Amino acid sequence: MGCTTRASRWLAQADEIALVCSDAETSQQGACLVAMMQFLRGHQGLDATAEARAARFLSVDAYADAALALLPARCASMISQAGRGELACASVRLDGRGDPEATATARTPALALVAAYAQALVEAELSLAA
Repeated sequence: MGCTTRASRWLAQADEIALVCSDAETSQQGACLVAMMQFLRGHQGLDATAEARAARFLSVDAYADAALALLPARCASMISQAGRGELACASVRLDGRGDPEATATARTPALALVAAYAQALVEAELSLAA
């Protein structure tokens, strides 16, 4: 029962990060990236080197670079943005976990990338449970 509760909480947290990032304002990029870093640290064993790189990028407001630094080495990603100031779209495919893929849109490439990554983690977990 405890394991099921933890898994449900984990899925809810990842899903919440994806939803919040998809709807966040540009000014909330830093907070969303920090939330994703904390989630990954607590649940995915975020690599210390990746976390340090992401933190350095965050310190200079390089949000897209920070988001890219959080991605695992074995994944594929794509980011696109329509026009100036329009929505960004990102896709993330996690290799070696049933190859789940997720796509998200958000106000910035960084937010879209974090949302897609969080959703891909949810998809990976759900595919393992099936």
